[in-house]
Amino acid sequence: MTNKRLIVLTLLGVLSVGCDRAPSPPQSGVQEEPRQQPARPKFPAKALESPLPDGFSLPFAYHVREDRVARVNDALTERRILVDVLDADVGSVRKQLTAMFKERGFLGTRPSENKGGQRVVYRHQDGRRVSVTYWSAEERKPKARGAEAVVYFGWAIPQ
Repeated sequence: MTNKRLIVLTLLGVLSVGCDRAPSPPQSGVQEEPRQQPARPKFPAKALESPLPDGFSLPFAYHVREDRVARVNDALTERRILVDVLDADVGSVRKQLTAMFKERGFLGTRPSENKGGQRVVYRHQDGRRVSVTYWSAEERKPKARGAEAVVYFGWAIPQ
């Protein structure tokens, strides 16, 4: 057997192995977009240290960055919560929280600038108060991958 013939037979063998695959289905002309996996935090999702006051719950997916109690002065203590918002932009988060507070009898102030974000103070006629600052991911960088907004809550704790 000559070298040429040996090379040709080897190539035919290699090519025939590649032809054993099932034919791919015909393309319909419409390409499917690849499915994206849901965003996952870079680190394990952290839960709130304890439930929110008055039975409130956040109406969106989030990752807790900070949850602590701080004494502001002799008359005021606050529960301070900072979350990265997953799967919702800052505008929809603000609408959801405003509706949630309104259902519970809280009225929001006109937004004011606070550290590059928009701060709204929600007050109840009985004196309860929650300060909320909203940032888009461009205004304040979230730590959770895929997060679209950052929200800070300052829940006044009655003395």
